[in-house]
Formats: sequence, structure tokens, C-alpha cells
Amino acid sequence: MEDLTKIKGVTGCAAYSGNNLVAGTNYGSLGDRAAEIEQFWATAASVIAANLKLGPAKVMLIRGKARQVLMILGEKQNIVCELIPEADWKTVAAEVRKRL
Repeated sequence: MEDLTKIKGVTGCAAYSGNNLVAGTNYGSLGDRAAEIEQFWATAASVIAANLKLGPAKVMLIRGKARQVLMILGEKQNIVCELIPEADWKTVAAEVRKRL
């Protein structure tokens, strides 16, 4: 995976397979507990999407006042990106998908 921090608005990124960081995919800075949380995010997104009959979950965004975390959900790995608060997450998600 290339360095996604080169995309405007992305401050950190990493790819996870299962509960493990994929070697060589960690760029910039993510929250120090991203690895612990990642294992639950994909499952939570899938359950919500299934309950609402949305089909497979592909993107998940968690936003607070000072941070945004974007997850691109894939079959073999999930990409987690930390974004600046002002970033347009839809634009970032489209750019990440192009690069994968």
C-alpha cells in the first residue's frame, strides 16, 4: 500500500488484516489505540449494514469535534485513515479507493 498521507487531509493511515497491522502500511500518525479498536469497527459496520438491509458495508466514518477516522472495508484488509477535522471524507474515500 502506498503512503495515503499524501492525499490532502489524511494525517495517518494503516492497513489491517484481521486484527493485525499489515507490515509496511503504517504512515503518519493514527490514534495510539487504533489497532485495538479496528477489530471491532468492521464487525460493527457489517452488523449495522445488515440490520438496515444496506448490503455489504464498504466505508465507515467516525467523527468527533477534533478528529475524523475513515475506514475503507475490504474482503482481505481494512484501511484506516485519520483525517483532519475539515477534510471532505467522501473525496478522501474516493481517492483512497482509486489508489488501492
